[in-house]
Amino acid sequence: MYLVVIATLSGDGGATLRTFNAISGEMVIEKKLHPFEIRALVDPVNVGKDVVFSRSSADMYVLTNGHTVSVINGETGELKWRWTSPDQG
Repeated sequence: MYLVVIATLSGDGGATLRTFNAISGEMVIEKKLHPFEIRALVDPVNVGKDVVFSRSSADMYVLTNGHTVSVINGETGELKWRWTSPDQG
């Protein structure tokens, strides 16, 4: 059974991932996904960043800057892998 969390992406392009325990509100993970200087400014600001939770593991699939996908272990914050579109990154 996995911890129930709420995930947020903050900063331009989704530079920082934070997860919070949905019951207690305690922060579980805070992970910088890319330097703040390397950001995609888009309008509206929520375009190009998203978090999707795996149904079969604790992993989170995170889109940042509209062209980078990272897989983050939702329990440890460990980066499992990252892919950046070759024509954008």
